[in-house]
Amino acid sequence: MAERFATAIGEFNWQTDYFKFCELLELEPGDYADEQYRYFQQLAEALTRFNAESLAKMIDAGIGKG
Repeated sequence: MAERFATAIGEFNWQTDYFKFCELLELEPGDYADEQYRYFQQLAEALTRFNAESLAKMIDAGIGKG
């Protein structure tokens, strides 16, 4: 699950642009959408810093399986 999530976010980040992002999330382009897009890009970058096993451990711990 963790690997699929990280891969999907990375692929979406690679394939989309600001306007497609706004359209998908039903955001009007502007300051708020700019901020959300920057957060999304930071998320995509941050997910590349962890391997799937580490992400899975964090997810499991967060939902009480760890």
